Amino acid sequence: MKTHVFSVAVIGILLALAPAESQSEPLGLQLIGRSSIPGAEIIAYDAASNMAFVSAIDRIAMAHVGDGDLAFVRWIDPGALLPDIELRINHVATDPLNRGVGVAAVSPSDAASQPGWVVFFSTRTGAVMHQLVVGHLPDAVVFTPDGGQLVVANEGEASPRVRAMDPPGSISVISLDGINSIADVKTLSAANVQTVYFVGDALEKATASLDPAPSLRIHPERRSAPSMDIEPESIAIADDVAYITLQENNGVAALDLETLEWRYMRALRPIRQRLDASDRDGGVHIDTTIDALPMPDMLTSYAFNGEVYLVTANEGDSREGLFEDYARLSALGKSNRLDQAVLDAVDLSDSKLGRLKVCAFTGDTDGDGDIDAPHVLGARNLAVWRASDLELVAHTSASFEELMAQRGGVAFNANNDAPEDTDARSDDRGPEPEGIVVGPCGDATVAFVGLERPGAIAMVDVSDPFAISVVDLIVTTPWGLRGPEGMCFLPAAQSPTGRPLLLVAFETSGDVAAFEVTQPRISSSQPTVARDPRR
Repeated sequence: MKTHVFSVAVIGILLALAPAESQSEPLGLQLIGRSSIPGAEIIAYDAASNMAFVSAIDRIAMAHVGDGDLAFVRWIDPGALLPDIELRINHVATDPLNRGVGVAAVSPSDAASQPGWVVFFSTRTGAVMHQLVVGHLPDAVVFTPDGGQLVVANEGEASPRVRAMDPPGSISVISLDGINSIADVKTLSAANVQTVYFVGDALEKATASLDPAPSLRIHPERRSAPSMDIEPESIAIADDVAYITLQENNGVAALDLETLEWRYMRALRPIRQRLDASDRDGGVHIDTTIDALPMPDMLTSYAFNGEVYLVTANEGDSREGLFEDYARLSALGKSNRLDQAVLDAVDLSDSKLGRLKVCAFTGDTDGDGDIDAPHVLGARNLAVWRASDLELVAHTSASFEELMAQRGGVAFNANNDAPEDTDARSDDRGPEPEGIVVGPCGDATVAFVGLERPGAIAMVDVSDPFAISVVDLIVTTPWGLRGPEGMCFLPAAQSPTGRPLLLVAFETSGDVAAFEVTQPRISSSQPTVARDPRR
């Protein structure tokens, strides 16, 4: 007899939109400064120069932080070293040792056609100094805490138009031995760059569907060559290990930075999530429970009782073009790709689950060719995982959607380019938690999460990874700040104001903003968070 693991539980919760809170009440974040930077995406801070550096399409903005006023200083143009190439700046980072070194991950606009570069610039003057070739589509670059290496995630995204143009994802590690100042970067050469590909025993184990571990999400057309399907996205470094999100593959990989060998590549377990499943249901209905692939975008790490934990923003993602990998649930039903038990249990009308976007090929639990357990793309939450084995420790459940329903008004699951379009993204990843940073706030360790689509920043107390709690959620669209992407946290000891600051790049509205972190308001009325049910 077949065992069908999919079910839809109607919770019966209809959240009423609560009145907006008085601005006189204490907030977890207080907006203290902003600057217009069109295309702002990723932001980094250099304490020695008190400058912020912001990737902005094909240039880098340099802004003086001051007391949080973020005064624009000048543009930095990496294209000066790469003439006659249409470029995109994907990421920026600054040196933890205050040597005056800034770096940018740069790719050609047609990223599948040729490898990208890491470009070095001065954080004091903005002068562009040097470049090194890395892999295809470098999407993130970070310094190791000791400043001895740069780690680059080369996403290797396929061309949407040319099937044969599909470069592999990879990780480039750049040795910075002997670099004492920005002038020294000119001595770096290709010999300082080692690029590691997603191959070997770790990949074989990660794609073998070994029960009870899930396998990495690999597109059916690439199962004979899964390394071509791996797309690294974001990096966190702890104890000489680089932890890397594989967003489209629903996984995390761990690379030993001393040996440059893979410790593991692993899929993340689906999270049973409650969410609003339709953009055609007339408003807020957070009443569908379904398995969700976390598919994290950015991640960060911190230590608790001597052990490393990873914190992920579970945005979800899908591929378009030649390797499209999603479908609406109703389309799977019409094409006879859903098991009969799913069809019997689910209302596939537009106002229910019919328009919900799910993975087009995962969830065949009994191997008979149809989908028994549909998977939503993205868990719409924050999750904490034990880094050593990727065991799920806790997650914020439906708190982000619930708080947006209470505080966001028309911005609930709206598009970042149309904040008045309520509920427009409920069928497709909802609030889309994307950017994430963790930092100390008084005695607490707090994770700040950017909710890209509606325009909001959530604060989650992760001091104890086994007992996390949502502290606050600030809707930023009333200030005209839309599409939060990269974030940078400045602890009080490193902040020019002497108080914790959160710097945020808002891509859609084209702004950077500085928020002072005020005393968090922790209320027993906040939505509860979920711990790993296996504990």
